[in-house]
Amino acid sequence: MSFHSQWRKFLLTEGGNVFKGESVDSIPIAFIEPTLNEYYEELSRLFPQHASKFANFAPLGSVGKKAKSGDIDLAVDVEELFPQGKVTDEDLQSWNLDPAAWRATYEKMVKYARTAKPSELELRAFLYEIAKYIGENSQIIKTDLKKVRPGQMFSLYPQISDTGEQKDVGVQIDWMMGNRNWLKFSYFSPAPTESQPFLKGLHRTQLLLAMFLVKDHSFRHVGGVFDRKTGEKMAHSPSEAMRLLGKLYGSNVSPETFNTFEGALEWLMGNASEQDKNRALDAYLTILDRTKGNKETLPSGEENRCGYIPQELEDYWLQNWKRLGLKGNILCKTANNRLRAAVESGMLEEAATPRIANLGNADIVALIDLILGEESVLDVSEKLAGQNLSVKIEDGQVYTKYKNEPEFREAREPFKTIFAAHDGDGEYVFEMISPDNRPDYVNYLTDSTIFIDFSGRLTDEMAKSLSNDQFTFMTKGQIRRNQFDLTDEQRQELVGLRSRAQSRLRKRDKQEIAERIKAIILSPNVQSVLGGGVEGLYVTGGEKDFKIPNPTYQNLQKLQAGVYAVMSGRAGIRKAVVKKRVIDGEDGDRIVQDLRRFLSFAQNDIPSGYRMFVTPDEAMDLLSKMDTPEGRKQVYVFLNKRIKKKSDWYSPEQLEEAVNWSRRYKKTIL
Repeated sequence: MSFHSQWRKFLLTEGGNVFKGESVDSIPIAFIEPTLNEYYEELSRLFPQHASKFANFAPLGSVGKKAKSGDIDLAVDVEELFPQGKVTDEDLQSWNLDPAAWRATYEKMVKYARTAKPSELELRAFLYEIAKYIGENSQIIKTDLKKVRPGQMFSLYPQISDTGEQKDVGVQIDWMMGNRNWLKFSYFSPAPTESQPFLKGLHRTQLLLAMFLVKDHSFRHVGGVFDRKTGEKMAHSPSEAMRLLGKLYGSNVSPETFNTFEGALEWLMGNASEQDKNRALDAYLTILDRTKGNKETLPSGEENRCGYIPQELEDYWLQNWKRLGLKGNILCKTANNRLRAAVESGMLEEAATPRIANLGNADIVALIDLILGEESVLDVSEKLAGQNLSVKIEDGQVYTKYKNEPEFREAREPFKTIFAAHDGDGEYVFEMISPDNRPDYVNYLTDSTIFIDFSGRLTDEMAKSLSNDQFTFMTKGQIRRNQFDLTDEQRQELVGLRSRAQSRLRKRDKQEIAERIKAIILSPNVQSVLGGGVEGLYVTGGEKDFKIPNPTYQNLQKLQAGVYAVMSGRAGIRKAVVKKRVIDGEDGDRIVQDLRRFLSFAQNDIPSGYRMFVTPDEAMDLLSKMDTPEGRKQVYVFLNKRIKKKSDWYSPEQLEEAVNWSRRYKKTIL
């Protein structure tokens, strides 16, 4: 089998997530030049009329300046590709692209990105069609159409060693299309220093971004500098950007000053007013508090994505972290020791419910035995995304208590009538799921309110007697998940994991085992006993009870819960304040960041059985409006209305096995 065929097979079978996972890794400095040479050669084969231009693609950032690079960003000068200043049919045909297909893509983008300029959408449509052509005609370059952004196209290519050996691991190679001089400036990164090995180009660039931000300007890596109020482009060259910055801060500055973080900080401290200096540093530290821009290797050998605060600003961070609401929870574990000590002493968090990685070896082995169908002490139930309700019946009187309430109180309707018919005293703990009024992100298939007993006291007979067309009661046994459908390959992998779990395990080993177990038993298409998606599993019977969260649900909840709380008023922030922060808030504002993060995620479809506030097309349209106050106002109005009306939330078409559940439960329970 040829290398091209082997690599293509590897991409399809091992790559998994696009550009993340086993098929991609950091590239050693010695591999960069031979890899790019082969990459350009493949592009020349695909686009022979432009073969001479690929040599002008320029690596950006720290590529070639440190031992390893996470990916390779290439500056692609738009003027070289389109000398006439716009995309023409002749240009497209020279790239082997169909002008009609390009226009169809362009018109679709216009429909969902109303605030973007036509010239920006023309280039985005071009990059989309280029990525599509490469993906269809190259056996060695992989592209992802969903990741195409204005001025950005992402690809994956195998690493080539300095001896010409083709490796079975790839490197991400990204096209950054714009003005080459601007791209080199905006993505500039000096070589790491011995005194601060964690200091990166992003620390210089994020400081520059913060300085423009507090002056109501937006610094964009690809596009230039824009007035945030008007949307007008104010600078698109290094000299223009520095003249603008000097004007905003009242002091001249040269582009060379901002080639390093140290130079940028020295200029800010020596030339800005006290107020401007503090505003810029506040914004800067707020941005870094949410930026995992570094990778560290822990003493255990485990790699960790983390954040780093430059040494020069540690004192300022310590003096102001509480005022700014800095969490410091992503700080690197091998740097910023003073900062981490402050966090650990002042922000102790409640211990989380144990996960697989927190278990002893015996419980991990017992879990694997259960999944394999062997005898095990463990018992697995489905964890459901509903509302917790405790019910106590004493001498015919019914009392209820929700999770956050301190004590029981006399039950109200409909609970009073429902449980008054129950014979005998007792106390029960239910997860209650309503078909039309629940703040969860699982699309359960039910047309009645469901009460699932977790106390274990409700018998099948009692459940049947309490159930009717409006209310369905289920016992703990009816949500048991002790049986798993496994392929031969999965069974073999679990046997191997069991063998590993019988030896001494490091934390990293347990985490790896946990992730593989979750991937096997909680794939995106696994269905709930109620039909729809699965929130997770709850395991009892071992040394300690533990949860196995579903990664699909976790991601959805993490991205949507904060937005839901803020927009619904449950976060305790007045609606008028929320509206103002959405419309006029700086890019570092938590609400603005959460909205951007959610809308970026929501552009991609979700698995069947889950719910999201918006459709992918709606998310794309809303995200395009986040760069102007008027656009943000539209985003606020739309989401404020949508979140209130859960019936309009988006959910893909249900799988057939999920649809069948609604028929089964009525037959078996009623």
